[in-house]
Amino acid sequence: MMKENGIMIEQVIFEEVVDKDKKKKRRGRRPKTNFASSSSVYGSANGTHEATECLGTECGSNNVSMSMSSSFSQKCGSDSHAMKDPGMATVCNGGFSSLPTMHIREEAPELGSTKDQCQYPSVSKDNVFSRSCPEPIYHKDTNGSLPINMNSICRKNQQDADMRKNYFDPYWSVDTVNEAIQKGEIFVATFRVNAHNRLEAYCTIDGLSTDVLINGVAAQNRAVEGDVVAVRIDPLALWTRLKGSAGHTKNCDPSDGSKGIEVIGVNCKGKEKVGDDSEPNKCVPTSSDPSNFCHDPLTPIGKICSLIRSFPFKRPTGTVVAIIKKSPRRDTVVGFLGINQWLPYRDGLKKETKKKRSFVSSFSGEFIYLTPNDAKFPTMLVSLSNLPDCINKRLMEGDATLEMDLVAARIDDWREDSLLPHAHVMHDFGRGGEIEPQIAAILFENAICHMEFSAELLSNLPEGSWQVPLEELESRKDLRNLCTFTIDPARAADLDDALSVERVSDGILRVGVHIADVSYFILPDTPLDIEAQTRSTSIYLRQHKVPMLPPLLSENIASLVPGKDRLAFSILFDLNLVGDVVDRWIGRTIIRSCCKLSYQHAQDIIDKSMDVERHGIFQFPELYGQFGWEDVIGSVRILHEISKRVKENRFKDGAIRLENSKPFILFDEQGIPYDSMLAEQTESNYLVEEFMLLANRTAAEVISRAYPDCALLRRHPEPNGRKLKEFEAFWCKHGLELNTSSSGQFNLSLGKIKDVLQNDPVLFDILVSYASRPMQLATYFCTGALRDRENEWAHYALAMPLYTHFTSPLRRYADIVVHRTLSAAIEAEELYLQQEKMISKSSKGEEIMTKCFSNVYFDVHTVESKKFREAIAATTSKYRIPHMEIVADIAVYCNEKGLACRRAEDASEKLYLWALLKKRETFVAEARVLGLGPKFMSIYIHKFAIERRIYYDEVEELTVEWLETTSTLVLNLCTDRRTSRRASPNKSRPLEDVAWVINPCDLEPGLSNCVNNLNEVSTTQEARIDGIVQKNRGSSDEPGNEVEPAVLPLTVRILSTIHVALHPIGGGDGPLDIGARLYVCSYLK
Repeated sequence: MMKENGIMIEQVIFEEVVDKDKKKKRRGRRPKTNFASSSSVYGSANGTHEATECLGTECGSNNVSMSMSSSFSQKCGSDSHAMKDPGMATVCNGGFSSLPTMHIREEAPELGSTKDQCQYPSVSKDNVFSRSCPEPIYHKDTNGSLPINMNSICRKNQQDADMRKNYFDPYWSVDTVNEAIQKGEIFVATFRVNAHNRLEAYCTIDGLSTDVLINGVAAQNRAVEGDVVAVRIDPLALWTRLKGSAGHTKNCDPSDGSKGIEVIGVNCKGKEKVGDDSEPNKCVPTSSDPSNFCHDPLTPIGKICSLIRSFPFKRPTGTVVAIIKKSPRRDTVVGFLGINQWLPYRDGLKKETKKKRSFVSSFSGEFIYLTPNDAKFPTMLVSLSNLPDCINKRLMEGDATLEMDLVAARIDDWREDSLLPHAHVMHDFGRGGEIEPQIAAILFENAICHMEFSAELLSNLPEGSWQVPLEELESRKDLRNLCTFTIDPARAADLDDALSVERVSDGILRVGVHIADVSYFILPDTPLDIEAQTRSTSIYLRQHKVPMLPPLLSENIASLVPGKDRLAFSILFDLNLVGDVVDRWIGRTIIRSCCKLSYQHAQDIIDKSMDVERHGIFQFPELYGQFGWEDVIGSVRILHEISKRVKENRFKDGAIRLENSKPFILFDEQGIPYDSMLAEQTESNYLVEEFMLLANRTAAEVISRAYPDCALLRRHPEPNGRKLKEFEAFWCKHGLELNTSSSGQFNLSLGKIKDVLQNDPVLFDILVSYASRPMQLATYFCTGALRDRENEWAHYALAMPLYTHFTSPLRRYADIVVHRTLSAAIEAEELYLQQEKMISKSSKGEEIMTKCFSNVYFDVHTVESKKFREAIAATTSKYRIPHMEIVADIAVYCNEKGLACRRAEDASEKLYLWALLKKRETFVAEARVLGLGPKFMSIYIHKFAIERRIYYDEVEELTVEWLETTSTLVLNLCTDRRTSRRASPNKSRPLEDVAWVINPCDLEPGLSNCVNNLNEVSTTQEARIDGIVQKNRGSSDEPGNEVEPAVLPLTVRILSTIHVALHPIGGGDGPLDIGARLYVCSYLK
């Protein structure tokens, strides 16, 4: 039996099957309870359904009927979710799932035990059911890549094993699925996998307040991350207990009991307001509060809702019966080949292996293994015959370094008779331990097009010396007489937006928000439009940028560069001194920016450290035109004051801000990371943000009035009600009062807690991170798709009834669509008013802003009139505004690409942090304990805003004492090996994997600083990089504050502060990650 890492899976299976003596011994250990027998947990359970590999068009079969299409068409846009790499999650994504004290299974049952048989129940003739398995059971030789239940696989005798042909049930046919959907027997949802435990997957079903658990390989039935699947709900008896219901454990099923483990919560991802990967209920189109789900109790969905309400601490479970649409991520797999595990066959072991007739061909040297970077995907088999020539040549030459290369692959097939999917390798990125191959792999894995723009496409662009045409000068409002400027990051080249301000009268200020008129250059259905739609968004990966538009357009002729006449789409707001909009004008304009300010410049102006008198002290940017620095500085300060009023009004309306410090990595001239600091936004960031939010809201109001059925808007659903209540209950338990009844009350209570925790800002950052866990993702949608559910159009976090994206057309395709729609609406309004002769002139010849719907006041009767509908029809045809179905498809696609962009950006941040730690080798940091139990702890490293786990069970030379009554952990070095806890065979790990133990005698003054000398900012310093405040909050992991190791024995409780040693993992020999060890000292070492 091969012992290589994660390779001889089926070899182990079949050797166990043919070993009758071992089987008899195992049979003798069975309990007397008569469990229903099964050929295998993977065995076929229902042969009555017609086998179909896939129900989507990708597989060559016919489209699903209308009943199926309608069932999941709305899910495509809302079920997308933030799939961040589990290694960068700021709080764990899988083991814990709620805030109050909870209990989960801590002891994996021994193979062949009663518990094992309960966790992997037998498969009956007509159904495939699975129970919850809190922790996967892995065979010791599989490296966690595939769960192997030896007892269930080897239970039958040799004759039964020979008769078994399939490990999985065949998929239901199209007709069967459609019929079952119409009857309410199955449901359509997106398949999402828990990155910490691939045996657990979840599906969000419309109308259910709780996600459905798909547990175990049999129930998952070959579905992979992102597949749209048909799910059959299990009977109530097979539902599992919701994580987080520990407060009611006395009344729950005793089989669900476990060792105690107290946790704060689970998925503090730091940067995103999303739910956790283990239970992602983040894109449900309706409110997550169970009380808001009202269905006819006689309907199938109503019956399930009634069961959920009757058993609030039970989670529905289900089984995948068909794959309706294959995930695009099947085509973008990145991983490492198991070359060293294949080479023994090349050296002569192939003949010996062939003697074992039970082996499948994958273990006779014809296949090698592919271990994906993404833990949500299973290990895959790759045929040698399908390898690229360059890889095959190196393989035949015995080049063991090939195992260090990242490769690109796609899943070709996953048959019923195969435990693992079959993949096809397409190309080699290069060494996994280098930055550039990793960046290329990140882009490929997220299907991000980073090819250069074609010469044919570039040939259709204007010349670089382009100037505004005469007809545009005549038809647009000329605003070149305004003091207009941009405020952007210092290195930004694609300048989307500019600001201006002028005093109209006493108490009235006119603020201009000017957005680059990209839609003028990109006409619908042109090659450039198709390319922009395909890319959908620009990607920023720290040292790499993948633009949506050619640089000639995005950085020159369409960009609002200073000193040049540029086309813009402007909104002029008349605001009073308290920040209320009393009037507005929207239209196409010509502007000329006088300078390009960075956020740091703007902040210096706000702080009054940058002034006209200090011109020689500061490095001012170049100034163009007739305006002086006194004009620019005065405008910035006026905008800052009025933006504070606008912001104050927004939060009075109920807005909430869940934002805390973020890690900011610094690079040297060669692009190599050398330092990391925590970053916070400044007032200059908020200044720009407030006016962009106001412009986006205005655009949403206008286009939804003119096009109630085909406007592209953006919504943010209310948070998950259950998770929100658990969050509130946990912090109230720890003495922090929270009110989550509304977004406004939520934000007010967070502000009060911030004052209470002013001496513990790290804990407040953790609280804010956890506050974002119940939040769902904001998504694009077409208004016609939610025509009768206008209450679901709102944006929860911004407290706005209508919202869209309008202000970044150089880097988001959705904004271009909104620009076209807004252009058609404004022109239709002008056409109608000209026909009705409703536009009058003032004494100065200016238009008086008395329009019917682009103004603050909405004249619904005019918009519904026949003449206005004729005008809107004319402009709709002129600007080629798409109909509802196309807009809905655009919304879905933009949501998908936006998530891919976010995954790529998060992966790049993890990569550069890994590179930073690799350069330092070891870095000691302060951490806060968030989750605690007898087997592992979950910690939050504030400096990097990441979460790690430290597993301390079955470790050599380490004793673990778990005091369940007080949720306290005591760790110490073992003085006598005979008194240490007996570890399972081949499972014990060396102490060095868990703790960096130093003898106090070896400690020298300044040792900690030598180890941990990243930041060069003193504890009282504050640095600014482009307006972002880099703060050191005086934590002990900074120079000048020595990080002393803790002394063993170590006593740990929830929220304890400990010191850990971080180190890079993988890169050249597997997926990269950030590891953490306890930093302790003992005289016993």
